[in-house]
Amino acid sequence: KYTAAELGNLDPDRISLKRYDPISNKCVALQTTIDTTNKLIIARLNHFSAFQLGQVFASETPDTARVYPNPFRSGTDGFVTFENMPAHARVRIFTLRGDLVNDRGANASGLMIWTGVNQSGRSVSSGLYMAVIETFGNPTVQRKVIKLVVLR
Repeated sequence: KYTAAELGNLDPDRISLKRYDPISNKCVALQTTIDTTNKLIIARLNHFSAFQLGQVFASETPDTARVYPNPFRSGTDGFVTFENMPAHARVRIFTLRGDLVNDRGANASGLMIWTGVNQSGRSVSSGLYMAVIETFGNPTVQRKVIKLVVLR
């Protein structure tokens, strides 16, 4: 729960709960939902850590997109975070044979989480996957392809 005073001047559309990552010595954003009616901040956690609120701004281009953890260990990591993407970027995950595994969109802050499941909700196999991040702007489509390893 939060109060308006606790948010201060933070934009509710850009707020993200962040956790401290001791490996990178940085705070990493978690996909966060703000329920302004009930004054709740809801985030999906994959580690116990120190947390703080901050603003996350979407990138202008998919070139800055990051995916972590990579490799993704489904038994311990919980989910994969895609960040530093343009707002509402399309993220499609493919097998190396070109089969579509998942097709989702980033939020307004350029964040998305993936739990390692296909479109039917079944866990994907261990292996190498390709994540294609796309934005559709003027004058052309912008794309970035990132290799992602899943370990079961």
